[in-house]
Amino acid sequence: MEQKPTNRFIQFLGGKTSYYVLGLIILSAIAIFLVDKVSFVFTPLLTVLFSILPPFIFAVVIFYIFNPFVGWVEKRCHERGRSL
Repeated sequence: MEQKPTNRFIQFLGGKTSYYVLGLIILSAIAIFLVDKVSFVFTPLLTVLFSILPPFIFAVVIFYIFNPFVGWVEKRCHERGRSL
């Protein structure tokens, strides 16, 4: 039996037929619909996330900015025989 070549888009999504892609589209639409109906559950979670995330990102940026300087100071203090 000769197999029909599959579409590259269908192969990209991991399926072998267009029914697979149609099923993915339908399941995605159902998931979006359900998330829209229960969005009140996610509102407090997003509020907590957006209040914690900016200081965390700021701390990470400050860490990466000052990390070489702290390493240099530690190396210099250990060369002179002092410890912090």
